[in-house]
Amino acid sequence: MMASYSVSDAVATYYLYMTYVHPFIFSLATIIPMSPDEVLRKGSGTLCEMLLMVQAYKANVICPNKHQSDPEKFYKNHLLESETYIGGHVECLESGVFRSDLPTSFKLDASAYEQLINNLDRDLQYAIRVEGKMDLESVSNYEEVKSSILEKLVRLRDEPIREESPLIYHLDVAQCIPTLF
Repeated sequence: MMASYSVSDAVATYYLYMTYVHPFIFSLATIIPMSPDEVLRKGSGTLCEMLLMVQAYKANVICPNKHQSDPEKFYKNHLLESETYIGGHVECLESGVFRSDLPTSFKLDASAYEQLINNLDRDLQYAIRVEGKMDLESVSNYEEVKSSILEKLVRLRDEPIREESPLIYHLDVAQCIPTLF
């Protein structure tokens, strides 16, 4: 009884793979310069990057080499490949396809904007000193930039229910690939 269940499960998995995954992987391999095995193993970001490089090559656009940071950086005694996402994560607030020409309803958390307003000086100074590796005194328009950001944050805080056209896009290509696991 267990053997027949295992066989039927294996057959069903094979059928799903041959129907959905196999053609998709080989289709990707025809437009991305990687073998099907590599297409299966690479992340969505790498696949998108490779596709963009192929299109850039066809359009005769020069692509710069990828920046490689120093490999000897550590975080909590672990060697880091990249410092980009230490302690961070990407969160999908709402699933769907959003276009910049179609207005979308947003309901914002006013208290979160209040916190951003309260920490604006600290965050700007961190961006300048740590991320920008500059002295605060070398920024000639600090107050102008700060007041511009503050004005926008206050508007978002005071009008948390809004309808606007989205300007930021995030497409997770991995969600488009059917999985069997």
